[in-house]
Amino acid sequence: MSDELAAFPGRFRALTGGPAKILRTLLISLTVLGSLWALEVQNHFEITFFKQQYLALFLALALGSVFIAVKAYPKQPGDGVPWYDWLLALGGLAVGLYVTILYPTIAYRLGILSPDRWIFGGLALLLILEATRRVAG
Repeated sequence: MSDELAAFPGRFRALTGGPAKILRTLLISLTVLGSLWALEVQNHFEITFFKQQYLALFLALALGSVFIAVKAYPKQPGDGVPWYDWLLALGGLAVGLYVTILYPTIAYRLGILSPDRWIFGGLALLLILEATRRVAG
């Protein structure tokens, strides 16, 4: 992991301890989830799991990983994760898990705009824009 960080010293954090384990868990989960999606494992076990639910879970894990691994600006110290990045990571996980868990209900009641939908939708939009800004520069 240190070789990867050396390629972009100004953008990524050099984490140790608990935050590094959490980041590693999120990234491994993202890889395993991608493999399960590619193999279409849910079809072998006759589980109803829509592709949109997979994509929402990808979004949750990716947003959580970005806010833990990538600094808000290059000159920020990279030895720890600030409290606001933990909140953003939890927000990203919440948005993705909301869609993952409630997707059948969301799809069934597509025309009904409830407060939880526009709150989570607005939060998702803001988090995706911030994650894109951090990663793309």
